[in-house]
Amino acid sequence: MYHKSLVPFFKLPFLRASKERDRRLIYNLVGTGSCLFAAGSFNLEPAAGGSKNRGKSVIRVWAAFIQRLSSSTFLLTACLLLIVDAALAQIKPLRLFNNTGLTTINQNFLVSKLPEILSSSENPEVLLLGSSLVLFPAVRCDDQLHGVKTRFDRWYVRNHISEYARADALQHLLAGSGHPVSVRNLAIASSVVSDQYLILKKYLSTGKKPHLVVLCLAPRDFLDNQRARVEKTPTYCAIADFTSVSDLIESKASFDTIAEHLIGSSWQYYREKSDYHNLFSCAAGLLSKHPINLYDASQHVLRPAMVSAATGSRKQPPQQEQAFVDSGVLDQQKPLWEPPSNTCNDLDNYKKMYWPVNLPLLSLQAEYLKKFCGILQAENIPLLLVTMPLTKENLALLPDSALKKYDSNIRTLATEYGATLIQPSKSGSFELSDFEDSCHMNAAGGNKLFKLIAETICCDRQLAKSLANKQQLAAGGRQSRN
Repeated sequence: MYHKSLVPFFKLPFLRASKERDRRLIYNLVGTGSCLFAAGSFNLEPAAGGSKNRGKSVIRVWAAFIQRLSSSTFLLTACLLLIVDAALAQIKPLRLFNNTGLTTINQNFLVSKLPEILSSSENPEVLLLGSSLVLFPAVRCDDQLHGVKTRFDRWYVRNHISEYARADALQHLLAGSGHPVSVRNLAIASSVVSDQYLILKKYLSTGKKPHLVVLCLAPRDFLDNQRARVEKTPTYCAIADFTSVSDLIESKASFDTIAEHLIGSSWQYYREKSDYHNLFSCAAGLLSKHPINLYDASQHVLRPAMVSAATGSRKQPPQQEQAFVDSGVLDQQKPLWEPPSNTCNDLDNYKKMYWPVNLPLLSLQAEYLKKFCGILQAENIPLLLVTMPLTKENLALLPDSALKKYDSNIRTLATEYGATLIQPSKSGSFELSDFEDSCHMNAAGGNKLFKLIAETICCDRQLAKSLANKQQLAAGGRQSRN
């Protein structure tokens, strides 16, 4: 069946498969290679005037080749796995369920963009960091820039705004001012200063180096009692253990560890296999009404049910307190196109965030801001600090002593590390009509903010020089290629 030169290949010790199916797999592999070899070795040059015969010969060879491929169990299985994996990466089915402990942190809508950005080969010139306070105006302004009708429903906030990684409006303003650069939006909803420090540290460890970093800050980044434990924030859980191949090699990791990292980085299901295992185990336990492990059996516990797409119902473990349930991407499928009136309905959430005022937490987060500035200074990367504007209603929740300490810490660190500081929060140009609630700006407020940031970058000698150097390097590279 195969060329005689391939016979010794089957006699190699490592090919002495113990199972017949393994032998068939090897035959399929080698058979496919033989077919390729044959297809490349055929002399398809026709006789004079034989172009028609040549076409038929080519068709016959390719038909035989395709038939050989379709008969290979190994290749068909590989193609099926590729299709399934692509579907999993695109659909992210774990996010279609709301079951505590089952949604992988990489598919948590708050931080799902981080692993992808850190693994990407893209190296934008400007990094924009902050919380949802900069994500909202970035999306609103970009929607306006591209003529896209924006939405105000909860689905859009969760599945578009929270995962947004662009700042086209700011990029457009910089290009119009003579600085055609790319801007990457690494702002993360519900993040704090320690999260920004970790994001920057992990980003630089991948070997990428921006020409400018813009960090947008607000009192919530220092005083969020709901995220007082640095090591428990969603951002920390998502990327604290993030590593690259270079990191593994430098740490002299085992071959198995490096191989598993490489497989996981290119195979979605392999990376998330434990989460799918938990998902299917829990689903089977719910259907059969049996605990999924000995511990649950000893505690007489059934895991929470998945949210039903049809009814939205949810089974709770016995004697467990009912809590607020986020019903996931299936929630509020009907778009809301008109902005609701701004009643600052998020103030209750900010009361939980701010009260009681935790000044030691403010000092802790200020230390992380110091580390943030220190890394950039060591890497010789300019920093632009922006204090975000807030409504009077939001600021009224904090005592003057906390606001003064917040302001003093930022000013002191900006001076100490040579960072540029702008404070739109004190400009007086932002009104309630520029906000969707007590803190998130709409397109009108966002345009004011990004215009101020772009003007500052272009007028500041150090910041403008950092971007100008990039353009000179790019121009030099084009000339050398020519």
